[in-house]
Amino acid sequence: MTHPIPVLLVSSNSELRRHLWGVLEEDGQFRLKGCATGREAMEKLASHPFQILYADMRLEDFSAVALSELV
Repeated sequence: MTHPIPVLLVSSNSELRRHLWGVLEEDGQFRLKGCATGREAMEKLASHPFQILYADMRLEDFSAVALSELV
């Protein structure tokens, strides 16, 4: 049995987050965390290791590129 892959979904668009969550959850191979802001993402990245980051390029409070450098 393989371990779930940790994924962080970051988007201010709650509908998009729910859709991606549903698709990934259905697959069953991922351990999902989600948040709406770059600040929340920074807190989660500091406390949990993630292998995959999906970050909306239009985050208002933080650069998605800067977040990706922390993974």
